[in-house]
Formats: sequence, structure tokens, C-alpha cells
Amino acid sequence: MKSDSLSMRCAFSIIMLVQISNSIIIGYPGTGGPEIWISLLISAVIVTPLMVLYARLVHLMPGKDLYGMMQFAFGKWGKCIFSIFYAFYFLTLSGMVRGTYAEFVHLTSLYQTSFIIICLAFFAVCVHLAMKGAGVLGRWCFIMLILAISSIALLCLLSTDNFRLDNLRPLNQQGFGGILYNALCFVPLPLAESVVFLGVAEKLEKSVNPYKLFIFSSIASVLFFVALFLQNCSVLSWETLSTMYFPSYKAASVMYIGNIGTRIESIMSFIFIMSGISKVSIALTAGTKAVQHIFSLKDHKPLLLTVGFFSVALSATLFVNIIEMFDFMRYYLIYSLPFQILIPFLLWIAAEVKMKKQHLKTCAYWKTEQENSCSAKTVRT
Repeated sequence: MKSDSLSMRCAFSIIMLVQISNSIIIGYPGTGGPEIWISLLISAVIVTPLMVLYARLVHLMPGKDLYGMMQFAFGKWGKCIFSIFYAFYFLTLSGMVRGTYAEFVHLTSLYQTSFIIICLAFFAVCVHLAMKGAGVLGRWCFIMLILAISSIALLCLLSTDNFRLDNLRPLNQQGFGGILYNALCFVPLPLAESVVFLGVAEKLEKSVNPYKLFIFSSIASVLFFVALFLQNCSVLSWETLSTMYFPSYKAASVMYIGNIGTRIESIMSFIFIMSGISKVSIALTAGTKAVQHIFSLKDHKPLLLTVGFFSVALSATLFVNIIEMFDFMRYYLIYSLPFQILIPFLLWIAAEVKMKKQHLKTCAYWKTEQENSCSAKTVRT
């Protein structure tokens, strides 16, 4: 395995962390209710065709990232135009996630520290991690994913005494329409954010099956969310969860297992923050590569610092407090759809047509060669 390549487990970890990192601390979009876990399971079915679409793009054009795919399908100018769009989307995503975690740290730990100072601290770590390349980032994500899953498993185990299963009822509080609406909200935020992985897809090892990669990672993310929600809701009740900005942090803070088990939420929040750094680094890498392709540069790494500062500026301007943060996420559900669904769909159609034309040309060439060979043999005879 090359040091900068992505194995199945590293790619799986990247996609899953991209999907869970933001929602692990802020909860879920939509109107909500005790039946959110049902919406999550339905969202796994809804998002599967989209994951198959992403996998088809990787399978159809192996060894290419999102921008190489666009150049193949749309040509040089088409690639530049769509790269401009994706540069704004990926950097907005990077800024939004960084701002979310900075707000989380600001409100739970560093009350007197300026928001921009916390963003700059995140910026330094994320740029350093992105500089190391996709291989190192993939291995980092693998470690962080293990820690995140282990922390939630430990949280569930230690919270069993506080479980109140009555908090999970009633199951049909909003009706099927509300359940379906919530399921649809889970697609753009966070499941379809795995489109950011296409920005580093050229590093994927040839032995990796992209269909298994995208589908299994999405299913794993949904199951992770279901377990997390059931734990949080059974401990705190939905009425309490709906009034909190950081439900998982609060659920961890109510645990008490003696003198050695206090302040467990501090450990949990540290792991959550490290997971968020992974997502910001991936989004920053994909956004910087978009800028690289816009200006036809050879490497994206020299641009990471400059583009990273732009992303920090976005973090400070997208929202100025936690209320505006949640308001922005409602708009993000619509804003992200063209980048997650529409453009990848157009890319897939264009790539299929291009591959079909190339196949027909190849068949025609070999048919002509075969006819010429037969004609030459006839002349000799």
C-alpha cells in the first residue's frame, strides 16, 4: 500500500466521520420527536441511491477525483465552472463545521475566549493535518472513528441506570408525514455530505469496492445515530433534548459513577472535537483542490494556508452566535442540494455518455482493423 493511498478502512472512516462529526454534538435537523430513530432508518433507504451514484462515479472513472471526473465529462471549461461552485460549497462546509465546533468549545469550556481565537486554533490543526496528505488523514480518521464509537458505546453502557424507556414514547407523535420529513432532512445534513470524499477519491486503492464503501459507511452512520439518539432520549427525554443545543454533551454530563467517573463529558467533548477536525480537514482539502483546478496549478498544498484563512473568515461571518448557527443550518439544507445531488447526477449522465462514445469508437477501430487484416490475407491468397 502506498503511503498516500486510501485503503478500505481509511476511506470508510473518512466517509463515516464526515457524516457523523457535526451531528454528533448538535443533534439532528428537522422538527423532531421521540420517533426520530424511525426517520433515521428511513433516511438510510432514501440515501442509498445517492450513495450508489457516488460509487458509480468512482467506479466509472477510477483514479480520478471530483475535478478529474468533471474534466473528463464536461471538458476544461466545464470543470472550471463547476470547480468554482464546489470551491464555495466545500469552503462553506468547512467554515460551518469549524464554526459549530468553535461555538461548542466557547459555550462549554472557554467562556471568556474570543470565538475567532478558537477558530484560528482549529485552523492551525486542520491545515497541518491537510498538509500531511490523504493517507495520513485517512489513518487519523480511522483512529478517531474507533475513539468516537468507543466513547458512545461507553456512554450507553454507563447510562443504563438512567435509562427511562417511557421517554421513547409516543412513537407516532407527528404522524407519517413528520417522520418522512425528518428522514428527508437527514439526507443533505449529514448523510449526503459524503460527496466531499469525491474530492480525494483519486487516492482510493484499486482493490476497494466503491459500492460497498459508500453504502456500508452510510448504513453504519445511521446505526450510530440511532444508538446515540436512543441513548440521549432515554436518559434526558425528548422534551429536554429539544431545548438543548448540545444533547450528547448534556447526556454525558449527567453520568456519575463515583470519584473516578465525574466530568466524563470533558473526555467525550475532546473526542468529538478531534472527530470534527477530521471533517474540516477533508472539506478544506477538497475546497483547496477546487481552487487549484480553477487556476490550473500543479499542487493544492501551497494554497492550504491561504484558502484556510478564507474558510476562517467564513466561520466568523456565517453566524455570530449559536441561534444564528441553527438558523443557517435550515438554509443549508436547501443550499447543499445542487452540490450533493444535481451536479453529481449531471456528471454521471455526461460520464456515461462519454464512456459509451469511447466504447463505440474503440469497437469501430478494432472492427476496421479486423477488416483490414482480412482484406490483406485475401490479397495474399
